[in-house]
Amino acid sequence: MTDPNHFPSPPPLRPGQHGSGRRTGPRTPGRPPRLTPSWLEWMLGLGLAALAVAYWLNATSSTGTVFKVEDRTVAAIVHAFDGTVTLDDTPGYRVIRPFLEDGYSVIKTPAEYRMTGNELVGDHQVPRLGVRAADGSNAWFEDVRIQYAPRPERAWDVLRTSGGDHAWRHGVIDAYARACLRDALGLYTAEEIVRQENLRAARLDATRRLDTALEPHGLRVLELTISSPAFPKKYEFVIQRRQVAEQEAQKITQELQQLRASRADRIAKLERDKALERTRMRTKIAGELAAARQSAYVERSSADFAYEARIRAGERERLERTSQADALVAKYEAEAAGVLARAEALAAEGSMAVRKALVESLKNVKFEIAPLEHPADDRARKASRNL
Repeated sequence: MTDPNHFPSPPPLRPGQHGSGRRTGPRTPGRPPRLTPSWLEWMLGLGLAALAVAYWLNATSSTGTVFKVEDRTVAAIVHAFDGTVTLDDTPGYRVIRPFLEDGYSVIKTPAEYRMTGNELVGDHQVPRLGVRAADGSNAWFEDVRIQYAPRPERAWDVLRTSGGDHAWRHGVIDAYARACLRDALGLYTAEEIVRQENLRAARLDATRRLDTALEPHGLRVLELTISSPAFPKKYEFVIQRRQVAEQEAQKITQELQQLRASRADRIAKLERDKALERTRMRTKIAGELAAARQSAYVERSSADFAYEARIRAGERERLERTSQADALVAKYEAEAAGVLARAEALAAEGSMAVRKALVESLKNVKFEIAPLEHPADDRARKASRNL
């Protein structure tokens, strides 16, 4: 062991130096010098003590002191004194005061619960859904899917009834799904449930029932899909025939409605066409009437002009004929006077003058002398000519 008396002496102080920061007391022969800690050592000690206390608090606290809130989670901070709960879904870190607050998280991403197949695969895939219809027949649905998720504002109810993180995905919905679906689908008969409108109504009813049942647990149904029902063979055959008949009836009803609607449309179209044709014919008749009136006016004007022209021509011809008649009257009167004078002269001369005048008038007359024939010969000649 080294003797403290043989320790080397400290180096001399430089100008302006006030020591190493350590205070040394008077040396006692045979003992080592007593050292006093500096401020840096104090700070280091306090930091180590604080880290030790924080580690102890984090280890002894039920939920830790630093709580991380992810974008897919909702944090619930429970205050120990008054029992109030503060919900926070803002991503980041949250400091928890030990023994005063506890932090819990709930995963808010949706989950799918499926009923399909004949075997239990897990908490979220169970055997297919079987339902007894209202008429006593059995039906099953090959694929039923339920999308559900926590309500962010009801995260504390989810924690209270199911647990933290994704504990709400295990066992909660399985307790209500089959009962709600059977209650909603069992209200219809086998013939009624195959209709899409009834299946849609049953799906909405089942969604409402299941949403009401999950509400105390802080959960809600986002979407519910149900496949078409299946039945035993004898029911399948009857249902198929009923579906075909209903489709035919629906088709006939639609065609009848279309015909009724088209009848009104056709009548309206005929009325429009008739009104257009009436307007067109009125326009055409008005045009033809105007043209006829114009033509009649032109024809009347032409007839009047022709009539007046013929009247004038007839008047001119009458005047000409009158003039000619007057001239002929004068001529014939003169000739008659001459003939009368000759006749008087001839009468004065006696019968010899008349005979002489008659011979003079017959001088230019040609006579043909033919032999006398018997009438019978003339008939025979005509008969031979006809043969």
